[in-house]
Amino acid sequence: MNVIEHVRKPWRWVPELARVTKTNGLVITINPVSWNYHEAPVDCWRIYPEGMKSLYEDASLKVVLSLWESLETPHFRRHIPGVSRDIHSRKKRLAYDILGRFGFPVERSYDAITVGRKDGSIAPKPA
Repeated sequence: MNVIEHVRKPWRWVPELARVTKTNGLVITINPVSWNYHEAPVDCWRIYPEGMKSLYEDASLKVVLSLWESLETPHFRRHIPGVSRDIHSRKKRLAYDILGRFGFPVERSYDAITVGRKDGSIAPKPA
């Protein structure tokens, strides 16, 4: 699920996920779009929904959902992509808490969420 940024070759990894998934089973990935670099042991990719759709389709997965979203700061009206609130300094969090209430854009992190179904009627693409 939350690991694709640490996979060196996702174009090989996603087909393997599809291979080991049962027919009509789901493959779900959640990957950072705007999170900081976080080496553990490597941090290789930030993939937007269109890129995830491409990886899933090449692995013969039918894309059910692919979007980018954030669960942080839902109570503010305006947002800008950035890093997680947890990474901000205490002073910056306080400033966002105050200014966000007046309509100023608040920085938050985003993830790409993609769900694909392994459809038995789709033949795998040749490598």
